[in-house]
This record gives sequence, structure tokens and C-alpha cells, in this order.
Amino acid sequence: MMDLSDVIYDPDWFQVAPIDRESGQYDEGGAWVVNWLRDTLECAIHPADAGAMQMLAEGERNLDGIKIYSVDPLLTRDIVYHKGETWRVAASANWSDYGFFDCTAVRLLESTKAAMRLPTPPDGFR
Repeated sequence: MMDLSDVIYDPDWFQVAPIDRESGQYDEGGAWVVNWLRDTLECAIHPADAGAMQMLAEGERNLDGIKIYSVDPLLTRDIVYHKGETWRVAASANWSDYGFFDCTAVRLLESTKAAMRLPTPPDGFR
């Protein structure tokens, strides 16, 4: 199989993006308590095209979108910080046979950020 991960590391595309991964545990009363784990992701990011946005759920198609290509997997609901905006992974495809994962993320509105109880964005993220 071809390994296309070299494209991600091309100097014209490569970047390191801060991310928050959702995790959690049940408390004594049985309620789910969300924890966010800060990490970084080596990736290539560019605007999502109309075809990628059409593959999303109906309520997410009208939001701004980006495509994220990485050698490490992202899960839906993972949060990516890019160019001063906060993005939530809405779809993830496993192309690891070819050396990468292909994800589509949508820009979060302020009201959504508050409802998700996201952590404070990293200092100076871009």
C-alpha cells in the first residue's frame, strides 16, 4: 500500500495544532463527568469543500468547516484550535492503510462552546 503520510509533513502543509480530547468517568451518583485532555496534533489543515460538508449531519452542513489530515486518529467531539477559532471534529475516516486519518471539523459557535463546557483555549493558539 502507498504511504501518503509524507504529504502531511510537507513544509507547505505541516502544522502542529493544539487539541482537547474528551474523556470522563462516572461519579458516585452515576452521572457522567466530562474531562478534557490537552494534547497536540501534527497535521495538515485546509478549508473543507462542499462535498465534505454534504457528508455531515443536516444541522452541521451550514457551519464553516475544515479538513484535517493527520497520522494520528481524531475522534468525533475532539476539539481542534486553528487560526483563532475552535473546531469540533464531526466526521472521521480511517485511511491508516495509506498512512493518514481524514477528518472534517466544524467551527463552534459561542453558544455551543458554553454548552460543551470546554476548557480555556491554549494561549496564543493560531
